[in-house]
Amino acid sequence: MRYTGWENTMVGRKKNSAPMTRKTSDPAGRKILVADDNAIVLHVIRCIMTGADYEVTTVRDGAAALDALRRQEFELLITDLVMPGMDGIDLLKRARALYPNLRVIILTGTPGLIPQPLEGLNIDAVLAKPLYQSDLLSHVAYCLNRHVPDKPTKRRPV
Repeated sequence: MRYTGWENTMVGRKKNSAPMTRKTSDPAGRKILVADDNAIVLHVIRCIMTGADYEVTTVRDGAAALDALRRQEFELLITDLVMPGMDGIDLLKRARALYPNLRVIILTGTPGLIPQPLEGLNIDAVLAKPLYQSDLLSHVAYCLNRHVPDKPTKRRPV
């Protein structure tokens, strides 16, 4: 495994960042699938997400992610853009065929080189590596919570 040095900053906070606050919906039991070919990235994201009470499944490539999607339903897919074999775009296209409303966050180490095909794929967020814990958690919470239908208000008797 190759160590690139950015992994140490991945769990750090940006200077002067606002303190993390929990969203109103409970993350417990919210299922997230993470696909990345870097074992360190997978480990760090798993630690961050399970620490926030999300249920996380990690896989090392696009084919394994598709298998996981066929076996289990997930609310959010977090995938690296560049992976050997099936890249993030191919994974996203195939995942959309299975689950058209699946929420998706793309991770990339080269944010300036985002390919054009991403525009029509209904992606919820694109995050650049290195990641910050607060950015990851806030984007995940936003993606999951913005798709939750409003709770009906209680009716009052007349």
